[in-house]
Amino acid sequence: MCKLKNLLWLTTLLVSSGVHANESLLLVGGWNRPALALSRFVQEAGGSNSQILVVTWATQEPSASFESLRKDLSPFVSSPSQITEAPRHPLSRSDYRRLRGIFLRSSAIFFVGGDQVRLMKALNETKDAVKELY
Repeated sequence: MCKLKNLLWLTTLLVSSGVHANESLLLVGGWNRPALALSRFVQEAGGSNSQILVVTWATQEPSASFESLRKDLSPFVSSPSQITEAPRHPLSRSDYRRLRGIFLRSSAIFFVGGDQVRLMKALNETKDAVKELY
């Protein structure tokens, strides 16, 4: 957990409606995630109907990052099942199919911080799948 505190967290949150008519981008940097920002994130994502996808590809500690974020978001969602972790990188063929299904159900995407080079490499490897969706 100490490693996580020493990382510069650049958390990128992309909130979009199902038809992408309303899109918002919320950036949160540093270790702390302000409750007001998280509350607004969930509200923009659909409130009690939100489905949040958490992408942990940049961090070396995906389980800890995901659980920490789930805990921080929990006061603002109706159920923990509204928060889903993306399959971990590297992705298998079945992971790509699963990720596609999760993307289609999601109303918001939250990228946890960490090594941005690792994140960009993972995004580059998934760009065809993402282009197909958006």
